[in-house]
Amino acid sequence: MNFTNPFSEVYSSGQYRQPYEHKLADFPIIIDAEATNCCNLDCVMCARQIMKRKTGKMSMELFKKIADEAAAEGCKGLRFIRYGEPLLNEKIFEMIAYTKKKGLLAHMTTNGLLLNDEKIKAIFDTGLDSIIFSLQGTTRQEYELMRNNKQYDLLESNIKKVTEERKKRNSNKPFIQVTTTILDETDKQLRIFYEKWEKIVDKVDNWHTTLERLKGIERAEKLFARQKINETIPKWEKNTGRNWRCNEVMTKLSVDWDGVVTACCGDFDRNLEVGNLENNSLKEIWNGKKMNSLRETLGKGQRDKIPFCSKCSSKF
Repeated sequence: MNFTNPFSEVYSSGQYRQPYEHKLADFPIIIDAEATNCCNLDCVMCARQIMKRKTGKMSMELFKKIADEAAAEGCKGLRFIRYGEPLLNEKIFEMIAYTKKKGLLAHMTTNGLLLNDEKIKAIFDTGLDSIIFSLQGTTRQEYELMRNNKQYDLLESNIKKVTEERKKRNSNKPFIQVTTTILDETDKQLRIFYEKWEKIVDKVDNWHTTLERLKGIERAEKLFARQKINETIPKWEKNTGRNWRCNEVMTKLSVDWDGVVTACCGDFDRNLEVGNLENNSLKEIWNGKKMNSLRETLGKGQRDKIPFCSKCSSKF
């Protein structure tokens, strides 16, 4: 059976893929909610190791405020991602259930290691629409190096258990995806990785690991010579001579666990803070001066004018 990602209609829409060709939406298409910035891992490539902000877990009260406004304003969905492992928030399944109750799509990205039989059942009972299991590299050895743990077998087992539970329930949700990032792995290694996981999950995807923000961190710098991302992403657009324009500021907002709002899902330390839900609504922040200023600069492709954005590896 071929499964369709419930988010696919959103991700394939012109408003999401080519936002500069459309009028700015009155409200973000997607909200990325950080259930927590705590994590059960200490990955070599992760910016958490240089993150200075406090760690904590989003309260249910704050989350409901986010979901209520998102639903009222026509937002398409909430994604539990950002700089932490969502399963560390004891309220995560209550949050997913509330998201669905409000008529919104719900997604979670996880490292998969904290799943057990009870939590796997909760994934289905709450109606989660899609889930991404985040790996690293294309082999067990590379995963263990980059993820700094010896739990590859547990992860693989947990992913298979989720697929088996979906089959047992004869359900079409959640859409199950495996995503990895690579350094200098070969095309052959990548092909073997895809061939393996495509037999298990609905979609396999990969990107390139970037270590640019981790200069000065010894264990990351040891891998700099293997970093190939700069060979795959041109810094300048060939046709215009400008940096790639950023879609992020045209489609999404990211909310930290404590209600601080940032313009970028990759902003681990609030370099692009644009507001706080203690003082303003999401809609006010979305249409505020800080967001519009970022849009003006990034819409011109001038990433180098914003220090944090100048090291961005995304291609839009």
